[in-house]
Order: sequence, then C-alpha cells, then structure tokens
Amino acid sequence: ASERLKGVDWSYQIPRPEPQVVNALLETVNYDDTIDVRLAAVDALRRLSIEAGVGARMASALDRQESPLVQIALIDALADSRSPEALPAIRRVAELKSVNPAVRAHAEAVMGRMR
Repeated sequence: ASERLKGVDWSYQIPRPEPQVVNALLETVNYDDTIDVRLAAVDALRRLSIEAGVGARMASALDRQESPLVQIALIDALADSRSPEALPAIRRVAELKSVNPAVRAHAEAVMGRMR
C-alpha cells in the first residue's frame, strides 16, 4: 500500500498529468484493496476533475464503491467539479436504500447545496 500511495503522491508533481496517469488514478479508485489508497487517489483526482471526461468517470466510480469513506470523498469531489454528471450520480447514491445512512444523508445535503 505504501508504494501505491507513493505513486498517487507522484501524480501531484505533474502540472497536467497525461491521460495514462489519470487512468491509473481512476483504476486505483475503482480497484485498490486499501481504502487509504483509494481516498488518496480521489484526492489526487479532485484537481483534475475539470479535465474532459474525468467528472464522468468519477461519477461511474461512485456507483461501484462500497466504502462509505470513499463514497463521501467522491461525492465531495464530484460536487466541487460541477461536472454535468455530478448531480445525477450523487442523486443515485441518495436514493439507494442499501447505502449507509450517513452517506445517504451526506449526499442529500450536498445536493441541497448544489441547487
């Protein structure tokens, strides 16, 4: 996990990361076994969310998350991105009965601020 965190940290040193770096961060968010590594990748993606397609891919990543911490981090990152996909993705989480109640409440609060 520490090596993967170093990889995520390395992405901050690149002013405009290549698409391969963005892809690697999104893969990390989607598939890494360690929640801390996924959270670090979400944080790294936050600054890149204005890039074309990144917001949509973060919205897709939100749909596949089971960790409440990662869900909340993605909700916040999506809200900050103001991408067109942000509100529908957050709404889907807020409407899922299987989602942690704290995550659902957070999604609803964020949606209220986005309107």
